[in-house]
Amino acid sequence: MTKEPTPPENPGLQGTAFRPTTDAERADAIDQAFDYRGDVTLTLLGGKTVEGYLFDRVRDDRRCRVMAEDGSLTAVAYDDITEVVFTGRDPATGRSWENWMRIYAERKQAGLEASLDEHGRPVDVREDSAG
Repeated sequence: MTKEPTPPENPGLQGTAFRPTTDAERADAIDQAFDYRGDVTLTLLGGKTVEGYLFDRVRDDRRCRVMAEDGSLTAVAYDDITEVVFTGRDPATGRSWENWMRIYAERKQAGLEASLDEHGRPVDVREDSAG
């Protein structure tokens, strides 16, 4: 399987393209796409592409399902897939516990409120010294 390197500004799999050459490589690429929380683009035999969130895979049937942005669902046979590209941003990238703790410590040390909003971004509010 050929794998293009991940650009350094895109941590994780975003921007990575897998071109599997065996059934095992294809299954591995699909498993990674299933675990990925962003959109993928599947290139099929004949050049057709399917883009969306790969939300389901049935290993025994060697099929996966992709939900497009408009909500439509497409079932794809593993054997029809010639390339898997991780095209969408994975919203969980950079939200590890270690990253959260690093931000927490940095903000606490700077005298800022050490919490994150519902999107995992630091809250920019100075702590109330009257406390």
